[in-house]
Amino acid sequence: MLNDKDLDGVIKALVTRIRDWVCVSLTGERGCPASELSQRILAHGGRVHFCADTPEAGADWLANVLAPNDRVLATGSFFTVAALLAGPLPTGVALLEGDGNEIR
Repeated sequence: MLNDKDLDGVIKALVTRIRDWVCVSLTGERGCPASELSQRILAHGGRVHFCADTPEAGADWLANVLAPNDRVLATGSFFTVAALLAGPLPTGVALLEGDGNEIR
């Protein structure tokens, strides 16, 4: 996420629905380090499995641990999602199309 966003508000809204988290750092002046995101998620009762220096590194880590039926929610910033969509999605991740589930 970006530092100028409501980090705790977003985490609080998602932590009851998201069991496992992978945190990634975003570069630049507004980027929040993965370590800070991790601390905030833990403070809200979440479980963080990995912190990565980039969204791509987080996706690479996921590629090694995802099962075919696992679901991933990429959120936090358009910068995060754009970086993930620029490369191949990890094995086990399927794009859901139709019924409002397509990536927009």
